Amino acid sequence: MTSVPMDVDTVDTVDTSEPTAMDSIISFYTSANPYNPLKGKKQGGKGQPEPTFHCLLPGDLRVNPDPNYHYVSGDLRGYHDSWASSSVLGQSLGPLLPRTTPPESLVLRPRMSKSLKTQEMDRRLFAGRDDHLSPRQKYDIYMENVALTLQRQVVVKKKEDEEEKVKQNKVAINLALSNEERELAMLKEREGQLQLQAEMEERRRQAQAELGGMAVFGGKVNREKVKKAMEDQELIKATSVVLKEFIDQIYRLQFGAAKINPFRQELGEDFFKLYPEYREKCPLPMDLVKMKDKNEGLLYGVDLKSILTDCQLMVDNAMNWNKKGDTVYTAAEQLGTIDIPRLVREVCVPKLKEVKKKFKKMKKEKLKKEKERKEENAKEEAANELKRMDAAS
Repeated sequence: MTSVPMDVDTVDTVDTSEPTAMDSIISFYTSANPYNPLKGKKQGGKGQPEPTFHCLLPGDLRVNPDPNYHYVSGDLRGYHDSWASSSVLGQSLGPLLPRTTPPESLVLRPRMSKSLKTQEMDRRLFAGRDDHLSPRQKYDIYMENVALTLQRQVVVKKKEDEEEKVKQNKVAINLALSNEERELAMLKEREGQLQLQAEMEERRRQAQAELGGMAVFGGKVNREKVKKAMEDQELIKATSVVLKEFIDQIYRLQFGAAKINPFRQELGEDFFKLYPEYREKCPLPMDLVKMKDKNEGLLYGVDLKSILTDCQLMVDNAMNWNKKGDTVYTAAEQLGTIDIPRLVREVCVPKLKEVKKKFKKMKKEKLKKEKERKEENAKEEAANELKRMDAAS
């Protein structure tokens, strides 16, 4: 195939055994085709239709030549299927051969469908503004836009990857910080538990030392004092059971429409870390969790005044730290109006009286049993003495 000057544009083609789609376009314009739009007239019959020519680019696909068909970018000239009709590159340039159905093996489909963004770009590029351009110029413009689109996609992808890396790094850092804070909180909680255990152990050692000091007096065992100390210890344990029920009743209270109990929150190191100025207003923090721990450690004893003092301290701290009208302030006011001393008298005192009665009853029974045992021992000794006297006589 040789280069032939044309009225519209001059295109050089290369003779190959397998022409490209662009060669097919050039062949259409340069051949002695009765429907060649460049020849200026039609040589067909009167009933010959004048199909519309759809120029389909990019033209990077190769097809087999056929004298009856002219291939354009994987579609036959005159072959109008759904893909050709939906192509955004089709432009009306002139008449074509009548539409016929080509063999399926001769049609080479595009390798992949275009993205919507690329189709929109092509539509704007070729919509009514390129009628004066040659197919080669259209092809060059299209390939330039494809290259620009690929460059933009590479830049966007790189930016997205960088943002994803930054996001992952932030997540990793936040996770590490949260784990560290959680570990510190666990260590502080464990430290508080160990401190409480140490206090309880110290109290037990002191009690044992007192019992040990009372056990030996002048080389003789003072059983009465030891018994009294043991009874007091049992009474303290029974009192702690009663106080536990009282603390649970306060723990189950709910205040306001939200039905909350702010005194269940433990005022630990995490709270003081968030509010370091709390100790300035409330130097002696108190909450229900601390009261439970003190009761389990038998630190209240049998005196009810100490637990009343802690309850009043808890209410005063809540009213000093929170502003009037706040939820916690209102809850503290309601708890103050409950009259905790009266609640203690109604809940704890009767049960403590019952406990003391039981202990007195148990003490009387023990004394009675001990007296009976002594009488039996005395009778046995007297009987044994009579037997010895009889044996001697």
